[in-house]
Amino acid sequence: MKLTFAILVGITHLLSVATAQERKVPEYEAALIQHTEAVTSGSPGRLDQALNDLKANYLAALEREQKAAQNSGKLEEVLALKKEVENLKTGAEIIALDSTSPASLKKLRDVFERSASRIEKDREAAVLPYLKQWQLTLDQLVGTLTKAGRLEDALFVKQKRDEVAAP
Repeated sequence: MKLTFAILVGITHLLSVATAQERKVPEYEAALIQHTEAVTSGSPGRLDQALNDLKANYLAALEREQKAAQNSGKLEEVLALKKEVENLKTGAEIIALDSTSPASLKKLRDVFERSASRIEKDREAAVLPYLKQWQLTLDQLVGTLTKAGRLEDALFVKQKRDEVAAP
């Protein structure tokens, strides 16, 4: 799977939380919590759940297919399916399929990747309004902190704003 813009935004938020814990800017922390709650309760959060559900269904289908292959005595197919299950469960990189990969794995992977791609594309589109609002909120906070003479805090928030600027 490719690393989408939406995932990058999520990573930025996680980094923001960690950094905010190093430098305490209460207004920033409060805004981040409010923004995170809005994203997770809104359509991006629902699409994250849909992706998690898809992964769980893919895993269950792989395990069913693995059991069927085992019952049929297809060692190579069982091993390939088992490896896919292990990679999913551990978060390891999913290996590329080739001409020697079992047809059952190719079919399941194809369905999974097409479905995941649609969800990720939808999530990317859904997160843009939240990202724009977050950027606006940070811009306003920079102004407020600057007016209050809290220049270091304003610079910190400006840095966070620049980090989430659309690529």
